[in-house]
Formats: sequence, C-alpha cells, structure tokens
Amino acid sequence: YGVVFILVGTVLYASMEMYGQISLIGALLCYLIIASISRHYDETKQKSKTLGNIIDLQLKYNEYETKQQLTMEFLRKVQVVTGAKQISLVHEVESGFLFRNNQLESNYIKRCHYEMLQHLFTEKRIRYVEKRAYLQIEATSDDDEKIESFLALPISETDQPSMLVLESEKCFAFEKGQIELCKLLVTAYQHALQQMTLMEAALYRSERCALTGLYNYGYLTERLQDMELQLQQGELACVSTIILDIDHFKQLNDTYGHECGDFVLITVASLIKNSLREYDIAGR
Repeated sequence: YGVVFILVGTVLYASMEMYGQISLIGALLCYLIIASISRHYDETKQKSKTLGNIIDLQLKYNEYETKQQLTMEFLRKVQVVTGAKQISLVHEVESGFLFRNNQLESNYIKRCHYEMLQHLFTEKRIRYVEKRAYLQIEATSDDDEKIESFLALPISETDQPSMLVLESEKCFAFEKGQIELCKLLVTAYQHALQQMTLMEAALYRSERCALTGLYNYGYLTERLQDMELQLQQGELACVSTIILDIDHFKQLNDTYGHECGDFVLITVASLIKNSLREYDIAGR
C-alpha cells in the first residue's frame, strides 16, 4: 500500500504542475469511480460467498447426521454474513421464550420484552430496530452491552414456531443486502430441515413396525450381524438376547378380534420400551 500511495502522490503532483487544480477534479472523479467499482466488487464477492453457503445448506443437508448439527452450521453461516455479536434461535414455550445461541446453549432469560416477541410471533414478520434497540430490550447491568441494532426473522417448517434473532452493538448494523441474504439463508435452512424430516420419517418407516413402533425383523438382523462382527473383533464382551412370546395370542385374536389383539401388542411393546436401557434394542 505504501508503494501505491507514493505512486499516486507522484502522479497527482505531476498533474498539478502541468494542469493546475483542475487535475484534482479529475483525480476525485477517478477515485469515486474506483471506489464504486471496488464496493460493487466487494458486494458481489459477499453475495457469491453467501450463495455458496446457501447451496451448502440446500444440497449438503444429508452430510449432517442430526438437525442440531445443521442448525449450528446455519447459525455459523448467518454470523459470517452479518457479523452480528449474538445470533439466537428463539422458540416460544409455555414459560416464555427459549433462546438457543450459535453454540446451541439454551436459556430462558427474557432479553427482550415479552410483549415485543409475542407480537412478532403473532404477526410472523421481519422486525428491524436500526438504533437504540436497548430501549426495547430489558436493561442490563453493564451499559457497554446495550444492543443498538436488533433484527428478527420468522422461521417456518420447524417443529415449533421460531425466530432468528440477531443483535449488534452498532447502530444501523444490518444493511438491506445483508437482510436479503439472511432471508435466503433462512429459506435454505427451512428447506434442509424439511428434507431431513422427510428422510428421518422414511428411515423410521423402513426400520420400525408400524403398529408397535419397535424395530422390525430387517433392522434386527442387521444389528445382530454388526454385533457378531464386534464380538469377533473384541469390541464387545458379550451379547444377550431375550425372546418373548405372548401366550395364547391366536386364541385371543379368534375370541375377541384382531383389534383387541393389536391393543395387547401395543401395550406389551410399550412395557418393553419403558424397560429398555439406552443401548438396548427391542424389535418385533
């Protein structure tokens, strides 16, 4: 940069010597043009980077093993785009509002007035407080932590009504372009969540008995094969298997009907599931 400034200064000095003060006007025009091009380039680069993040969320959702991992990546990408000090997912619960930050740490502190969030959840609209947001947020003990800018965006396609909340210590922290990019990220996140939910539902149906919710024969066979391999490799010390049968079940069905038999199966399955340890597997 030092070399560039020396060269620019030398050119300006030579121009003033040759053409006088009018050269300053030309230099100013050149500066404005270069600044405009540079700003446009930076904005295009930022949008390109954000679009790449959006594509990651939409197309690579199957690389995340859980919705929690997907959510953490979504919040991280939002922070990269906006530079916000604090980013949270807010869920409305019976006791108030549940905040989950970008580390997915949860708390129930009411950093915003209850009425304001309640209003936002009712209207399901974007809310942006550009400056003096701390007047609408509960006072903190440290004045340095006052929030100057506050942005809330509704999120649908989730298990419960949610809001993406961004907070910053700067006035006018979120530009229009950043808000639009956040909206695109929210849309990508919603789509990825929806796809993960469909995949989980399909996987559940393929592995479970539709009546009892216990694992089916195919899943049990695969798991037993895996455990046998683990036994051979010394990863497991032993495997215990219990096989249960309901006495006189055919007679029960013939006497009282299959609806009664289904009720017995569901009840027995529920008793078994409630007796399992975390690592036990029950199937039908």
